[in-house]
Amino acid sequence: ADLLQIAADYFKAPYGVDQNDAKADQPVSILEDRSDNDSEDVKDQGSNQLSMDNKMRLSLKYSLTIPVVDKESNKRSGLEPLISNNLVNRSEDSSTNGAQPNYSFVRAHDSEVQTVIAEIIKEKIDPDSDSLTPTIDQLTAAFKIYDADQLKTRKEFTQYNIPSTYAMILTNKDTVPRVYYGDLYTDDGQYMANKSPYYDSIDNLLKSRIKYVTGGQSMSIQYVQGDGSMAKDSYRGVLTSVRYGKDAMNEKDQGTQETRTEGLAVIESNNPDLKLSSSDQIVINMGAAHKNQAYRPMLLTKTNGLASYQSDESV
Repeated sequence: ADLLQIAADYFKAPYGVDQNDAKADQPVSILEDRSDNDSEDVKDQGSNQLSMDNKMRLSLKYSLTIPVVDKESNKRSGLEPLISNNLVNRSEDSSTNGAQPNYSFVRAHDSEVQTVIAEIIKEKIDPDSDSLTPTIDQLTAAFKIYDADQLKTRKEFTQYNIPSTYAMILTNKDTVPRVYYGDLYTDDGQYMANKSPYYDSIDNLLKSRIKYVTGGQSMSIQYVQGDGSMAKDSYRGVLTSVRYGKDAMNEKDQGTQETRTEGLAVIESNNPDLKLSSSDQIVINMGAAHKNQAYRPMLLTKTNGLASYQSDESV
């Protein structure tokens, strides 16, 4: 508590972060506070730093990035935790100052990369080595396996659905998103030399975030019959998330003319076998401000990967 207060005082003195929001938004202090109790302690101190939304990180991991059935036979969870198992409940988020200051991320260099590289060395290269202190040759060989694994439909070591996770954190309201370098570029090699398989989709999401992501947010899970494989007690619902656009905090707000040029919807499933029948519908309410508007895709799932569109003309 003393250290948090001292850090807060340092930020207030030279930066004046307590004077107005604009100044506070410039120098951002983040905490790697992983315990569920830590964010409450920071809140009790006046929320002078951004807390890590560790629940959101875990929700993304268990809803999206692990295999359908992993090596320990733990199945993916439903998508429901992405709505409420975090520091902000986004089922209907129309407030402007009610959320606890926080930042969110999908993964970082340590638990989701260093540990995986160590696992590859142990399983594929040298079972007898200390995989957490690898040689350069071991590291080079492991990254060849790691980079190739990212390109596979069925992955052995790397994470699934990275673009879907970024579609969440880069469109969510009331959080500061953090993008991991290794999701834009490969972790090995020269700095920014080799783009990752996810570069185009994350780059598009970042640019689209600036253009379209503002206003209130509404998230829900829709359950459809499909081919009979989808049921409410499984992980197979379809998630929808809507941002209404500037000056529209809920579905009833008419907004302004500017509102009609903003707004965005995310629709995603974590079921690789999803099939919708002709009678199934995923219904999205984009709000009164967007009545009678047509929409274009930004990212679409195709049989050979993701298609990324950054303009009306490119579709």
